[in-house]
Amino acid sequence: MFEKTAYLLIYHGSRDPRPQQEVLRVAQEVREKLAAKQASLSPISSQQQETAAVLTKPPEPLVYTAALELAPLSLEDAIAQILTEIKQQGITHLRVLPLFLLPGVHVREDIPAALAQAQEKAGEGMSLELAPYVGQSPLMAQKLQENLGEIAHSPSCSLPSSPSSAKIIVSHGSRRQGANQPIAALAQELGATTAYWSISPLVSEQLEALVEQGTRQISMIPYFLFPGGLTDAIAQQTADWQRQFPQVEFHLGPPLSRSFSLTDLIINQLVV
Repeated sequence: MFEKTAYLLIYHGSRDPRPQQEVLRVAQEVREKLAAKQASLSPISSQQQETAAVLTKPPEPLVYTAALELAPLSLEDAIAQILTEIKQQGITHLRVLPLFLLPGVHVREDIPAALAQAQEKAGEGMSLELAPYVGQSPLMAQKLQENLGEIAHSPSCSLPSSPSSAKIIVSHGSRRQGANQPIAALAQELGATTAYWSISPLVSEQLEALVEQGTRQISMIPYFLFPGGLTDAIAQQTADWQRQFPQVEFHLGPPLSRSFSLTDLIINQLVV
């Protein structure tokens, strides 16, 4: 499958250079892990594999990245360029993964429309397949729980053992009906409270309510894939809250690409 398939990771795009830098780093990790997976599935013996590895390094799978917005090329043009390149290498299947956490309009409408347009132009000789967006991975809750466990076992935090501790998942939030349901479901699975940056219940509202209840340890999980302006604002606001509520111990985790390896989630969605 690996030899006949190329992969495309689609992210939102930003004027901030950090998301693109993170996507490129993650894409390289995906190439390396897919190559290792390919080697492990090879029918040759381990000794032959070691000998071959010394003689020549096997080519890494083709993993591309493209931004939905704020990029030199439109998504449609970027996909067309990728299809031309992989066709020249004898590859006729492109599997596409949206690097999005929620099923908003980009996941449900914009990306499928771009793929349909690319498929129509490419014709029957090329196959495009849309994988479930990364936030839909069944590994997401497990990875977040493991990350919370690492915070809990840090010397300064007694999160799981303290009755006066709380966990908050911080998301941007959407006014679209039903759009925040996946966040609520994830929070329930983790035993956490939901809070949003742009809609109610706001992070400040949830924090103040927890402090009034006597909570003394609050662990905040930014439900954002990559660092950017919003995660910077959350970090700054958390520092302000720490000064406002010195009796409370705040623990703010990094964006998801910095808190655990996204490659496991990505490969789980890409390889079927």
